Amino acid sequence: MEPSKPSVPKTKILTTNRTIKNKMGNRASRMLGTFRLVAINYFLEVI
Repeated sequence: MEPSKPSVPKTKILTTNRTIKNKMGNRASRMLGTFRLVAINYFLEVI
């Protein structure tokens, strides 16, 4: 059985990530998605 102490920071990190995502909004995630697509295409072209 895992002790309850390590699970507390995990939940805190998750909540902070969620708030950051909400603050950044959909635009940031969309930009990240497009950047990922471009990076993947570039990577495939290089190979």
